[in-house]
Amino acid sequence: MFSKSIDIVVPTYNRPNEIKKFIYEIQKQTYLNYKVYIIDDCGSEDIKSLIPKNDAHFAYERLKENSGQAYARNYASTLGEGDIIIFMDDDAYFIQDNSLDLVLEYFEENEDVGFTMFNIKEPNRDWLSKRKNLNDFQEIGGFIACGCAFRRSTFLNSPGFSKEFHSYAEETDISMQLIKNSEKLVFASRVKVFHNYNPTERTQAWLKRFKYNTVRNDLAIVLTRYPTIYVIPNYIGKIISHLVFTLKFEKHKRLNFACIFKGAFASFYLSRKLKRDPLTMKQYDYWKSRRI
Repeated sequence: MFSKSIDIVVPTYNRPNEIKKFIYEIQKQTYLNYKVYIIDDCGSEDIKSLIPKNDAHFAYERLKENSGQAYARNYASTLGEGDIIIFMDDDAYFIQDNSLDLVLEYFEENEDVGFTMFNIKEPNRDWLSKRKNLNDFQEIGGFIACGCAFRRSTFLNSPGFSKEFHSYAEETDISMQLIKNSEKLVFASRVKVFHNYNPTERTQAWLKRFKYNTVRNDLAIVLTRYPTIYVIPNYIGKIISHLVFTLKFEKHKRLNFACIFKGAFASFYLSRKLKRDPLTMKQYDYWKSRRI
């Protein structure tokens, strides 16, 4: 029998249907010592009315301005006192009713573990464990924040999700910081999450911003976190990779090419705002061999 408390953080932006689904699913959990913090990132949709009234398991906070997922997660982490902090996207939910019990098992039985990432399934894609050939409790070098958990002490001892990224690649950045802190990151294959990720349902304005952030943040991480010897070849290689991917797979090619070049220039400005704190060669090799 577990006694630890769990905080569940869910940033959201104009996704009322997804929030309703998340609330419906989380209420099936058999472990009841949890609290959900739904953080409205200053959207225009009415999210507050969807939160169950007079239910201590739920709290709603609306940000004063659109600040991005990274800021929303950091902010929510200061609101609760749970021993474990779970981060999930608004379009993700647990498959099993005993998922919170399983999450606690990983931490209770392994005191050296500071972080776990869950097994993710998306529409028309297999489980992450099968796609990436990941075993239960395998050490990993990165994660996807649509489903993961931290010991509170581990998260508070880290720099948190960098608010400068707004959205995309904040997971990569904090993963590298955790590795620098000698924290152990493991894959929790038994905790299963369905992530109803469907970019075709997003607006063109959202996709444009996402492409820009993807390139800018990806390259900023190279400039600030990679060992010096790897910066130039990886910076050039990533730009080429983004261009080739757009050419082969994406619609609105001219628009996306413009986003790539704007993002590349912006990465220099962002890297100046971030403190350059690169991994050692040993840490980089560890991260690279285990990243997802």
